[in-house]
Amino acid sequence: MFASKQFYIWNPIIGDYIVLPESPVIHIKPKACGFGFDSITGEYKVIRISKKKKLCSEIADEKKFEAHVYTLGSDSWRVIENVPKFSNTLHSNVFVNGNLHWVSRADDLKLISFNVRTEEFNGSELPPCFKNSKDHMIRDNVRGLAVLEEQLCLIDDHMGIWMMKRLWST
Repeated sequence: MFASKQFYIWNPIIGDYIVLPESPVIHIKPKACGFGFDSITGEYKVIRISKKKKLCSEIADEKKFEAHVYTLGSDSWRVIENVPKFSNTLHSNVFVNGNLHWVSRADDLKLISFNVRTEEFNGSELPPCFKNSKDHMIRDNVRGLAVLEEQLCLIDDHMGIWMMKRLWST
């Protein structure tokens, strides 16, 4: 599903699925995707984040990443602006408190969040022990995200679990 133009939403409880319309993926490489729910509007949304493939006619400072959002029942994808850098992103994501979350292993380790209601991205620093992200041993120890007691958690190789009750301050 990840590298495909086609998306399927499957409900394993009732054994049914739907096929979403093809997403606009001309000249882009998929980087991440997610599925979330807006508890206020009752809408389910799918997001796909992609990196634009550089074309000969593009200038260097042009935006490199783009996102498309599909609201179930809308029959079309929308482009989302201001997409942060999604380099070496851990493909797994979690949905908690109305936000989809990914860990990006770009220049520094970052937590990237997407608010399903406002359809806006936000970036946060990881806990202080991951501050020195140039140390590849620290960067490589981060394994993914999870939800514990309705809180966002970061899992590393040392079985440390960091629970995010509020944004970490820098």
